[in-house]
Amino acid sequence: MQMKEPKWFDLNHDGEISRMERIFGEGMDDIEKYQTLEDAGLDPSDFDL
Repeated sequence: MQMKEPKWFDLNHDGEISRMERIFGEGMDDIEKYQTLEDAGLDPSDFDL
């Protein structure tokens, strides 16, 4: 089963998520994960993200 990307991944609002939009969105998700761990006082490098 394929995961459905959040609507905000569709940066040009054409109703389709391109490969570049997907790559950008996944990178932003990673940044959010790192920031969340840092905010919790944890070292992101201790985790496989």
